[in-house]
Amino acid sequence: MVHSVCSQAERYDLASEVEIAVSDNASTDDTKLVVERLQAETAVRIRYHVNESNLGPGRNVARTLELARGRYWMFYGDDDLMADEALPAILDTFRRHPDASAFVFAQAGAGESAADVLTDRRLTVAEAARDFFYYLGNAGVTALKVSDGQSQLTRFGLDRFQNWWPVTNLAFMAMAVGESRRPCMVTDVASSRSPHHSENTVYTSWYVWETKFYSLLRTAEGLRTMLGDSFYRSACAHVCGRRRMLPLARQFFLYATMMDVPEDLRLSRRVTRRSLRTAMPRSVIPLAVLWLIAALPTPIKRALLRMWLLVRRGREAPVHWSRLSHEAAEHRERRAAAMAGHGAVRLYSPDDV
Repeated sequence: MVHSVCSQAERYDLASEVEIAVSDNASTDDTKLVVERLQAETAVRIRYHVNESNLGPGRNVARTLELARGRYWMFYGDDDLMADEALPAILDTFRRHPDASAFVFAQAGAGESAADVLTDRRLTVAEAARDFFYYLGNAGVTALKVSDGQSQLTRFGLDRFQNWWPVTNLAFMAMAVGESRRPCMVTDVASSRSPHHSENTVYTSWYVWETKFYSLLRTAEGLRTMLGDSFYRSACAHVCGRRRMLPLARQFFLYATMMDVPEDLRLSRRVTRRSLRTAMPRSVIPLAVLWLIAALPTPIKRALLRMWLLVRRGREAPVHWSRLSHEAAEHRERRAAAMAGHGAVRLYSPDDV
């Protein structure tokens, strides 16, 4: 990631306009040595900070905003890349919209994302929540004005960011204090590529549930008092709307039926059941649907999946079932490798929040 930024900064003579702030979350690897080598190789300022203890991923993301000294901040994960020729276009977007508090960029190679085809336009807070509440929380596609973000960090502290969507939190908190009635700038400029995420992450039904739905829902609820009911209705319409829930329920069903080991499925059953006890009215139906998928016995889910394949695929249904079974076996092998600590692949759990 650092090389992808520095190479563009040097190619376009922009090294003096860019700073990279690395927040080492009390890691036990050779991060410090890697950063020192990078600092010696590039004209871009690379600032390195080590936390005294592991803050968790969300608070560590927010810490990079605390460290920032520039006018605008973007968060990239260590396995993201800046899109080709993106840096000058990103900086030009900032210059053309000095009153915007947050910016939403395209992700190169993603096709038509969940955010629709991005076109240049300014949005209110409610409009940004309606169209981009999930999308803008992903690494490398959102920027915000440092002064607006840091003022909110000073007010609320890092503990607010113990969830999977710190960028979503930060972006909407920055919009809340922005000077413009339309504080969010959306552009089709591509800012990042993320070619390695699926290789690095082992999905489970719990991971799909938590990262793509429940943590988003809690983020919306946490921002409600700051941004009001109009924002909250828009965010819930986005998170719980049919357009997102149908693909999410299909993916959740697939993992709960074919991919999960018993331990994963027990976790999904437990968290979905627990969530119903505190469900807000706007989320009851989606929560109940996901709980029902998790609660159904696996043999029944497999029978339903076979029936669905037979209806959709006809004579080709056995071929598709065989392919799914093969993918499930490979998935469980990757999961076992992650549990054993082999390679870079990671299995996430509730402890990671």
